[in-house]
Amino acid sequence: MATEDILSHLKVGFDEYKGLTDKFYYKTSLQKIAVTPRWWSSYGSELESVVFDWKDIKYTDLDGHLSGDSNNGDGIGVYLFVVKPDFSIINLPGYVFYVGIAGERDSERHLRDRLRQYIQVSSISKRNKVQTALELYHHETYVFYSKLNVSSVELSEIESNLHGYFMPWANERDYPAPVKRARGAW
Repeated sequence: MATEDILSHLKVGFDEYKGLTDKFYYKTSLQKIAVTPRWWSSYGSELESVVFDWKDIKYTDLDGHLSGDSNNGDGIGVYLFVVKPDFSIINLPGYVFYVGIAGERDSERHLRDRLRQYIQVSSISKRNKVQTALELYHHETYVFYSKLNVSSVELSEIESNLHGYFMPWANERDYPAPVKRARGAW
C-alpha cells in the first residue's frame, strides 16, 4: 500500500519530466556534482576500516523488501540513495544523491523504520530535494543500506565521512567541517 501511494504521489513530477522535449529533458537532468579526488582519499581512508555489509534494493521494491523479512533493515546503520541504470557497464554510471543514518543520537531507531519514511507521502514531502530526485528517477533509484555495530558517535562520524566521500547533491547538512565551509563559500 505504501509503495503504491508514494509512486502515485511521485508520478505527476515523473510524467512531466518524461514529457519534456529533449533540450529541456537534458537541462532538467543536470545535477550538480563535485569531483573531489582529495576528499575521496581523505574520507575514503576514514571509511576503509568500517565493515559494511551492503544490501541493495530497487526503490520501487523497498516496501515489499522491508515487509517481507523482519531481518531486512534491522538494527542501526547507514543508507544511500543511488541513481543508476538497470544495465550498467563495469558497474557505471551510478550517482549517490542522498546519504542518511538510522540510530542517530542513541535513538536505536532501526534502518527499517527510517527507510519506511521514504515510502510515505507525508515524510517525503518534507525533503524537497529527495522528493524531486525521486520524482525524476524513482524507477532508476536503488537503496543501499548496511547495518553497523557502532556507537551513535561513530555512526555520525561514518555518515559525515560518507557525505565527504560521495558529495550527495540532495543532502543539506552532515558534511565534514572542511566541506561545509567550502560549500558555504559558493
